[in-house]
Amino acid sequence: EKREKQWEDIFQKEGNHQFRFVAENLNGEIVGFIDGGVERTGTYNCDGELYAIYLLQEYQGMKIGQKLFQALLSDCINSDMQSLLVWVVTKNPSKKFYEK
Repeated sequence: EKREKQWEDIFQKEGNHQFRFVAENLNGEIVGFIDGGVERTGTYNCDGELYAIYLLQEYQGMKIGQKLFQALLSDCINSDMQSLLVWVVTKNPSKKFYEK
């Protein structure tokens, strides 16, 4: 319940150039999300940054992650961002997703 409230607060924030999308199954249950926006450190020569993307394992491989990523990219482009910083841990089992 506490975590649900935290996510509600995050999704209701406005005006901070952050873009968030969720993916739901046919029952309306959230199965994944993506969060991104303006590059946060100012250290890198990128306008935008992918903060987080998560998809339940049983929904991976169904192109849901690609659709979430495309939605994020679309909002970044519409906000005049020309580049996107993506951090991926070397041993991340999903790193092939980012290599595409």
